Amino acid sequence: MQNTQLSILASEFVTPDTKRFVTEKPEGFVFSPGQALLLSIDLPEYEDIVRPYSITSVNAWNYLEFFIKSYPTGKFSEKVKSLNAGAKFNVHGEVNGIKFKGPGIFIAGGTGITAFISILRALYLSKNMRNVGLIYSVREPEDVILAKELQQILGENMKVIFTRHKVIGFRENRIDKDFLVDVIGSFDNNFYIAGKTGFVNDITRYLLELGAKSEHIII
Repeated sequence: MQNTQLSILASEFVTPDTKRFVTEKPEGFVFSPGQALLLSIDLPEYEDIVRPYSITSVNAWNYLEFFIKSYPTGKFSEKVKSLNAGAKFNVHGEVNGIKFKGPGIFIAGGTGITAFISILRALYLSKNMRNVGLIYSVREPEDVILAKELQQILGENMKVIFTRHKVIGFRENRIDKDFLVDVIGSFDNNFYIAGKTGFVNDITRYLLELGAKSEHIII
């Protein structure tokens, strides 16, 4: 899908720096869970700034959904914060993103979780959550996206790690090899990883060192 516009129907902040956007869905548009679209803002000074964003809705819905994080610097990020219903995104194409290859462990850093949301929602709706787990690393509790829904979907198979927390006595947590051994145990699984480049590289290296097969690591 390209040369298409998506009108924003609703928007809201879901964390201090991440906004949820609901847009219209083009008639007949079907996507694969995990797929992303290349978007720009439909304004003259922003139309050449194109970014990939994962579709977080499911095909059964009559709208599309995206979660977009704003960063302290960046022309696109700053403008996104002020977009509301009535504004438009331009679609410049599609990105395959994460492709589901069977049950496994999803490991997300920050807004990397958005690459997994449509997959997890689709699995839950089709009642195929067996042997599916999520490890989700964020700075603080307020940074968790869709906390209640993910908890409903995954139950005890969801583990949230806080790297920072403004609580007396809190000790910083990181996903390292020891943590993965304690939480996962067996590495004969599919592993899906999404997040910043450094996060993805570190987790991939840990998994390989612990015996995971490279063909079972999807990034």
